[in-house]
This record gives sequence, C-alpha cells and structure tokens, in this order.
Amino acid sequence: MKKFKVHMMYHPKTGKGYKANTMADHNRMDNLGYTHTKPKLNKKKTGGQVQGCGCPYGMEMGPNTVL
Repeated sequence: MKKFKVHMMYHPKTGKGYKANTMADHNRMDNLGYTHTKPKLNKKKTGGQVQGCGCPYGMEMGPNTVL
C-alpha cells in the first residue's frame, strides 16, 4: 500500500482548494465530489452598460441597480 501524501483537493463548482492532510480528509472530500484538479471556471462579469438608455455613454449597471 502506498504512503499517503498531503495534497490539494478542489470544489468542483467554486474551485476553492482544500488540503487533504490525511486519508480520512481525502475520502471525505472525495465523497463530497471534490477533485484533484482545479476546475476551469467561467467568470461571469457583473454590471456593465445598458445600450440605448438615452445618454451618450450608456448607463453603468451594478448588481444592486434598480431600473
């Protein structure tokens, strides 16, 4: 049997990494769906400009903007 090596495991949706210090840590994270490779995440841009609002530069939109 191979000796356990401390390594990183990554949450599949957030990509946040956690260190598996023991085999028990590894098994627990594995059961939760964590992986050994960091997933490539599509970063969604929040905010931006609304075209056609009537001003020459567009209206800057934030996550809490009310129209």
